[in-house]
Formats: sequence, C-alpha cells, structure tokens
Amino acid sequence: SNLGEAFVRGAGVSKDRAKGASLFEKSCAGSNPHGCWNLGKLVLKGDDDITKDGAKALELFKNACADDDSAGCVSFAEMYDRGDQVTKDRDEANKWFDRACTLGWDDRRCRDKK
Repeated sequence: SNLGEAFVRGAGVSKDRAKGASLFEKSCAGSNPHGCWNLGKLVLKGDDDITKDGAKALELFKNACADDDSAGCVSFAEMYDRGDQVTKDRDEANKWFDRACTLGWDDRRCRDKK
C-alpha cells in the first residue's frame, strides 16, 4: 500500500496513478483493508488514468470498514452523509462514523462523543 501511495503521488518514483491503483488492488485482494480504502479513494474521484466508479468505491470502503480499517469506515459514512451511491441517511452515516471512532479514528466527531 505504501508503494501504491508513492506511485500515486510521484514520491521517489515517476508518478503513475494507474500503477498505484493496480498495487492497491493487489493489496486489497491480499487482505489489506487499507489498500481497499486507497483504491476506493482513487475510483471515487477517477481521472484520466482511473475510471470513476462510485459504486465500486462504496463497496471498497464497506469492505475496508468490515476489516477494521477506520479510514474505510469514515469514507463509507461520508458516502451515506452525502447520499453518494446510496440514499442519504444521517443515522446510517453516524453508525459508521461511530465504528470509525471505536477503531481509533481521531477527529472532532470522535472527540465530541467523549
């Protein structure tokens, strides 16, 4: 997943977002939930090298969250919060934000609940 980030950002290697996405896909298939989250971020936005696919991003975020990746839970919650690929549902979003907090995510939403 770190090598994928390097290619996406062009950090120490030539920037190649498609190669980064391919590495994230392998990482995700190899049971690395953060790789699923990274791939989800790329396909959610899409660009010249990566096909935009909100439904795939939603599934990747859901899988990352199910495998205890707090960032995956946050991204999954944000899609419910925005109504992106799903019916907008604040209660459902809050459920997934709460799971992220339980998994150690640290932001204002989590701190406000303490």
